[in-house]
Amino acid sequence: MNMSYCRFYNTAIHLSDCLTALMELKEGESDPLSRSELEGAKSLVGDCLRVVELLINDQLENKSCRPLTAQHLLDEIQSINDEVEKSKCIDEEEEEFGPHFN
Repeated sequence: MNMSYCRFYNTAIHLSDCLTALMELKEGESDPLSRSELEGAKSLVGDCLRVVELLINDQLENKSCRPLTAQHLLDEIQSINDEVEKSKCIDEEEEEFGPHFN
């Protein structure tokens, strides 16, 4: 069963829980992580950094001078999704009406 329709939604909920756990760990408000949880936390942080790198790569290449904020990353996700949606609509129109439909 393809569950991609809820992949990001469900992961965001769990990621928020992990963030809270890391904040509590940093503040000394929780027990140390088990070995497997520590490895999982390291992997998660690495993946989060790769997501950020993916989203800011174009800004770095263009030497954008604006400061990077969380909102810039959210805007970039929206922009990427909009482009994919637009491309998909064009592909569907070409399938339905032919490649010369404008």
